[in-house]
Amino acid sequence: MSQPRFKYLVAKSPEELATLLTRYGGKAKVLAGGTDLLGAMKDRVTVPEVIINIKKIEELDYIREADGTLKIGALTKLNDIEKSPIIRDRYSMLSEAARSIGSPMIRNMGTIGGNLCQDVRCWYYRASPWCGTAFICYRKGGDTCYVTGHSQHKGMLSVEESDFKADELFLYGGGVRVVNPAFALGSLEITPEVAGDGRYHSIMGTKVCHAVCPSDMATVLMALGAKVRVMGCDGERMLSVEELWLSDAPWLAIESDEIISEIQIPAFKGETVGTYLKLRFRKAVDFSIVSVAALLVREGSVVKSANIILGGVAPIPWRAKESEAILKDTSMVGMADMVGEAASIEASPLAMSAYKVPLSKVAVKQAILNLELETMGHMSKSN
Repeated sequence: MSQPRFKYLVAKSPEELATLLTRYGGKAKVLAGGTDLLGAMKDRVTVPEVIINIKKIEELDYIREADGTLKIGALTKLNDIEKSPIIRDRYSMLSEAARSIGSPMIRNMGTIGGNLCQDVRCWYYRASPWCGTAFICYRKGGDTCYVTGHSQHKGMLSVEESDFKADELFLYGGGVRVVNPAFALGSLEITPEVAGDGRYHSIMGTKVCHAVCPSDMATVLMALGAKVRVMGCDGERMLSVEELWLSDAPWLAIESDEIISEIQIPAFKGETVGTYLKLRFRKAVDFSIVSVAALLVREGSVVKSANIILGGVAPIPWRAKESEAILKDTSMVGMADMVGEAASIEASPLAMSAYKVPLSKVAVKQAILNLELETMGHMSKSN
C-alpha cells in the first residue's frame, strides 16, 4: 500500500524553519536523518500532512566549546559525536553511547536531536494496520494499555463511519481491534483485554503507558547535566534533558511547532569520572534492555556528587536517587554491591519484565566497579 499524500518542503535556514513551523504547526513533521520518522510513517503511527526537510540547515550541525560549555548542533550525526576528538577526550561516556547506537549506517544518518526525540518502540504501539491488526493504545489516544490489558471502556461502543480516516485500516477510540473497518460499523461489544507481551517494557515510573524511553542520548546527556535549546514560532527557550521526556501525554515537553536546535553540556566541576553501559540481546543494532550512565564528581576516592541514570526501564530516563544518595560524601571503594541493590528499589515490574530488576542491579554495580578502577588508576598515576 502507498503512503498517504503529503506536502514536502525544504528549510534552508533556522529562520525559514521557524516560519514553516508557525504556518503548519501540528500538521507537520520534521525530517532530519529519518531513521525513526520514515518507519513510523510506514507503520501509520504518524500520518503528517507536511514533511519539512531540515538536513540542509548547516547552522545546526557542529561540535564546539565556548566558555567551558560543549555545544552540539541538533543535526550533528551520531557518527561525528562518536569520533569527535573533543568528545572522546573529555566526554568519553557520550562517545561510548553514540557508538552503541544501531549500526554504522544508522549512525551516519541519525542525528543527536532525532535520537533525543525518537518515538517509543512498543510493538503494540508500532503494530502496522497493514499486518491486519492495529492497537489503539493510550499513546495513540485510546484508552487501553495492551501490555497490562487495562481499559477504561466496558460494554458497547457505537462505531460510525466518521470514526475512520480515509485509507486507514484501524479504528480510532481504543479498546477494539478491527482488521477491516468496512465490516465493523454498528455496535461492537468491548471486553476487557488480557495482559499482553511486556518483556521489553518498563519496570518503574509508569503512569499509563509501559513503553520505555528508547533514547541512549537522553540517558547519557541527563547524567551529564545537559540542557537543550528549543526553537519555535515563539522564539527560543532552554530545557534540561531531565525535563524533556514525560511519563504521560504529550510525552515530550516540546510543542508540535518546536524543535531542538542545540544541546549544551556544562563544564565538569572537580575531578570527574563517567561511564555508559548498555545491555542488549545482540551486540549491535538492538535497543537496550537496560542501560546505565554514571557520572561521579570526586575528591580523591570520595564521591562529592553522583548522577546515575538508567535507560530501558521506565517511560523516561530514570534517575536512581537511592543509589546516588548512598554514594554522596563516601568512598566508592567497596560500595558497588550496595549501590547496585538500591538502583531498582522502586521497581514494580510486570511478570514478563521482572528479569530487568536484577539486570538493573548488575548494570549499576558494574558501572560503579568500572569507575572505581578508573579512579584508582588516576590516583596511582598521580602519586
